[in-house]
Amino acid sequence: MADFYLDISAVGNEYQAYAAAPTWGALATDKPAPQDGNGKAGPGHSAAVSIAEIQLTALPADGNTLAIAGATLTAKTTAAAKNQWTIGASIATCVSNLVSLLNTYGTSASQCDAAVSSSVCALVLALPYWQYARVKPGTTDTLQIATRIAGSDLNHAANSNVAITSSGWGTPPTITQFAGGADGPFGYAFNSSATIFGKSANTAASALPAYGVFFAAAPGPSDPGASDVVHIRSRRSGVDLSASWSNSATASGTWKQRSYLADNGTVWSGDNGKITFTFKNVNSSSTTHAFYVASAGFISFASRGQYNLEFQTGSTRRTSCLPGRGRGRGSPSATVATSRLRTT
Repeated sequence: MADFYLDISAVGNEYQAYAAAPTWGALATDKPAPQDGNGKAGPGHSAAVSIAEIQLTALPADGNTLAIAGATLTAKTTAAAKNQWTIGASIATCVSNLVSLLNTYGTSASQCDAAVSSSVCALVLALPYWQYARVKPGTTDTLQIATRIAGSDLNHAANSNVAITSSGWGTPPTITQFAGGADGPFGYAFNSSATIFGKSANTAASALPAYGVFFAAAPGPSDPGASDVVHIRSRRSGVDLSASWSNSATASGTWKQRSYLADNGTVWSGDNGKITFTFKNVNSSSTTHAFYVASAGFISFASRGQYNLEFQTGSTRRTSCLPGRGRGRGSPSATVATSRLRTT
């Protein structure tokens, strides 16, 4: 059994909110704040992204490749397909074109949809959503690549799957592998309204939110299993935490099999509050939202103390239901209140 941590208040505090182009200081030694974490650290964490560099001392030839965390990109005299960049007439142009490819998601020429390895990101994000690149300040021959996710397991020294390699180059680039990452909590139970990391919140679609540990795989290399515990922060700076999701369409989806434990100030010392998750059907006609548990599986929500965790459901029509299909079983006590949903 392993411990993981979910702190939705990290976003906007230790983490910057997701943006296609994250805020990154002007100095070559600056690091962008993470946009999410690998879930492996909770209170007192020092979450940090990993940084890598690629320095070109000579131009690649047509067909030479770079592999970054399992995603392969190809240098071309003229880019004519996805996951290709145009070499250009100078090293500066080549570096600039490569940076543009790394930061542009799509399936057309000079756009990237190559996915990173599942050993790097359990959610298997496309490369532009897993990292962000820039020309290193003060240079024209070097690009810097920062992971969007915080984690020591995104350092090459700890995880060789994040390696950057070149193939076919007459003069290979000088590569400084990913380093400097440090663990932090998960920042999202689910994405409430915006598309982040290329994953939709599905506020008008037939699915549940596509990002966050409630309904999707983790953004880091390690995906919590049913026997692991995900500790949930309930309060920060005297304020109870909350997250909500609304959908105007008939929607359904499946909870990830996990065990959650809402904290009462034991893990996050002194922060004894109530975290509330709200799911609302905002269609005025006859639509339903169905939350399923995997066949022969379960999801467990527990509170360390009384009233540390609350689920709310609502409907703009007439009725609402609890966010689960199956048989509920409750076993409250003086110190722990547990709710478990199992398939029948």
